[in-house]
Amino acid sequence: ATLSGTANDPAPGVVTRVDLRIKNEANGGYWNGATFVVGAGAENNWVVAASTAAWTYPNPGTVTDTNFTVNARPVDRAGNQPVTASSISTVTFRFDNVKPRSQGTGPANGSTINSLTTISGTADDLVAGTGSGISNVVLNIRRNTDSYYWNGGAWVVGTATVGATGAGSWTYPWSGSLISGVSYYVSATATDGGTNEENTTPARASNFWWDTTAPASTVTVPSPATLYT
Repeated sequence: ATLSGTANDPAPGVVTRVDLRIKNEANGGYWNGATFVVGAGAENNWVVAASTAAWTYPNPGTVTDTNFTVNARPVDRAGNQPVTASSISTVTFRFDNVKPRSQGTGPANGSTINSLTTISGTADDLVAGTGSGISNVVLNIRRNTDSYYWNGGAWVVGTATVGATGAGSWTYPWSGSLISGVSYYVSATATDGGTNEENTTPARASNFWWDTTAPASTVTVPSPATLYT
């Protein structure tokens, strides 16, 4: 991700550059343009952003599941610049570039059922620390005989999605119609707080059969109207 921002200076001032100080909160290191350095004087490392009014700076090698703090300090052609902490623009953010993963747990893959009130599953941000968390989970629910999808109110032609409720454990209340003897497919796609969307390949989906038809049996021995001695 590219860092970006804006800078301005009331006339007759003109911003000539924007200095940035980037701190890795995990190890206390400051970016010097090539690496994060620690130790005495490390806080004096400032790098120059590209442009001024709308400035940018390339990703400084941020590490996933880590907090970073960015200070932006504009300098005008007279050499004026903010010097106090309260006058320097500061943003702290958490970096997360790991894709999450979700899994449907109910109905179970390969199961045959005759009752369904809730579709459920789990989602994991897959970051060793706290990560950015799961922000949403959407579901594809498909009827396999004709590849119609459930859109929350009806079975429709073409791919449709519905939103699940919850993060680590998610649910979707089922209110649709199902046809006995037909199989259905449910897949989930999770997105985390860093807007990373999970890979849908390989698919971690659930295929289940809906069966509400009662079985039948016939007595063959003894046969009807037959006399046995």
